[in-house]
Amino acid sequence: IVPKAPRIGYGGPGNVQKISEKLAEMGFEMEILGNAPDPKETVKINNVTIREFWGFAPKDCYFFSPGIFLALSKGNYDIIHCNGFNNLSTFSGFLAKKKWQKLVLTPNCTAASSNFRQLLWAPYTAIMKPLAKRLDKVICVSENEKDFFTSLFKLPDKKYAVIPNGSLCLNWGLAKRFPSLALSLLREGLNS
Repeated sequence: IVPKAPRIGYGGPGNVQKISEKLAEMGFEMEILGNAPDPKETVKINNVTIREFWGFAPKDCYFFSPGIFLALSKGNYDIIHCNGFNNLSTFSGFLAKKKWQKLVLTPNCTAASSNFRQLLWAPYTAIMKPLAKRLDKVICVSENEKDFFTSLFKLPDKKYAVIPNGSLCLNWGLAKRFPSLALSLLREGLNS
C-alpha cells in the first residue's frame, strides 16, 4: 500500500514500484494499491499489478480511501506491506489484516511535520499503538527511525529491521557503463 499511486507519487511510491518489479522478476506476484484523485484502470507494468483508488487527500495529505480498505478486506494477500506511517491508507492496512496474513510497515517518518499534523499526531498514534501488535515486521530506513518506532510501539526488537535507502535507487543502465561508480554509490546507500 502506498499513499499515492506510483504514476502520481514520487519518491516512496516510485521506490515501491521498483522493488516490486525486482520481486516480480524473481517470481513473486506483486500488486500495489494507491490513492489517486482521478483513478485509472488497473494496469500491469513489468509484471506488477497497479490498482488505483479514489482517496480523500486534502492538500495532498492523509490519503484515506475506502476502496483500498475494501480491496484489502476482500483480497487474499499473503503480505500487506504499508509504506509510510502517517497516512490513513496504512491505518486501512492495519485494520484489514487477517490472522493468517503478514503485516509489514515501512514507516518513512519520525513524527508530524506541521502544526496541524502535530495536532493530529496524538490521537492518530493513540489509535495506532494498540493496532501495532498486528505487525509482523517494521522495516526502518535508519537506526534513528527504528529507535523512534521502538519507543512508540513497544514491540520486541526481533520485529524490527533496518534497511537503509539507496541501494535500489541506482540507475542500472549507468551502472553497467561505469561499474566502479555504481559500486561506490551502492556502498554509500548501504552504509548511510
